Amino acid sequence: MFVLHSRLNRALRTVGVLALVSAGLMVVDAVGPVEAAVLNPIASESNGFLVIVEGDATLTSNESEGAVALGGDLTIGGNYQAGFIEPSDYTYSNGGYTDPDFTSLLVGGSIDFAASSPGASLSVNKGVAHVGDLSTADVVDNGNITAIVATGGSSGTTPRVQVQGIQGSNDAYNSNVETPGLFDTLFGSSFDRFRTYSSDIGALTGATCSGVTEVELRDQNGNLPYPGNGAAARINIASNSVNVFNLTISELASLTTINANGSLGAASPMIINITDAGALNFTPPNWGFIQGSQTAQYVMFNFPNATSITQPSDGLTVWGSIMAPRASFTDLSSGNIEGNVIVTSLEHGGASNGGEMHKAYFNAEIPCLSETVTTTTVAPTTTVAPTTTVAPTTTVAPTTTVAPTTTVAPTTTVAPT
Repeated sequence: MFVLHSRLNRALRTVGVLALVSAGLMVVDAVGPVEAAVLNPIASESNGFLVIVEGDATLTSNESEGAVALGGDLTIGGNYQAGFIEPSDYTYSNGGYTDPDFTSLLVGGSIDFAASSPGASLSVNKGVAHVGDLSTADVVDNGNITAIVATGGSSGTTPRVQVQGIQGSNDAYNSNVETPGLFDTLFGSSFDRFRTYSSDIGALTGATCSGVTEVELRDQNGNLPYPGNGAAARINIASNSVNVFNLTISELASLTTINANGSLGAASPMIINITDAGALNFTPPNWGFIQGSQTAQYVMFNFPNATSITQPSDGLTVWGSIMAPRASFTDLSSGNIEGNVIVTSLEHGGASNGGEMHKAYFNAEIPCLSETVTTTTVAPTTTVAPTTTVAPTTTVAPTTTVAPTTTVAPTTTVAPT
């Protein structure tokens, strides 16, 4: 199923409204009430970025297959790769200039070279990089790469960000690496929406939202009730419905074996709501029915109340996207993350290998999410009856027809003989 990004939907709706306004057929009143919407809560705001961080990020190991955006400062802790497989959907332009490629690394603040590790290098494999503040940095190239280094450095200086490919000899691009305010332009209100969506998703029930099915734990044979105590379990996946699975972090850790009847898909995604507040130690489950990048794109781990999340070094692969727009995230696990990451701050890797973030973008729409809409009034149409123009009447004088005059020859009388 093709899912059109909500940002594009909103743009198309806006174009349509403006057309009607200009034609005098619609009057825009004001921003109206919050209404329930059906949308992809990540793709609607992401601009194709895989990882979006509201604040600072320390990227040490290993890589992100997709694009990374952060609103704060970047610290480079080791050899890291961003946009390893593909960039975002966003292309920067300024006046008559347009980037030669899509963006793979967006830093809203600056690069903290002093806090970065000596010898560290962040490589942008696909696409280009943009940084909001280069007051302590230089952009240099050697013809093959563009390097962003501390002031006074060369293209080989570390720590550095290096952009591969044609950008190294592209002077127009090099002079447009610095982009103050770009993160705010793209994501200035996104985290408000992410937090709203996360709360909405955390509150979804079948009773309050049609199209939602709450997942029930059953015993290993599929019967109720579930015996508890971490026993092997089975669940039913409802087709054509959003499957909502509400768990505490301790319940999640105890459920080592779950089998499923049914399969996940774009029309039948799964939301795993971890409802605990505060600081959480997140050990992802090893459930066979959510494994594989094709399936993981239909799974979201939603943390509506968490303020910090740590994935320990012995953690497993996360099969699904992480939606934690109120939480910092520390990923120390060599296991991968198969999906988007939405967090307030990020530490990827560190003392141990942080694994990889794979491009299993969340790919499903969720109902009953809050969206502020614009109230419009359609002006009544007045139908004017057509005017009939009657041609003037021309009075023609009657024609008098005169009968032709017949001349009769005179009769001659002949006398009798």
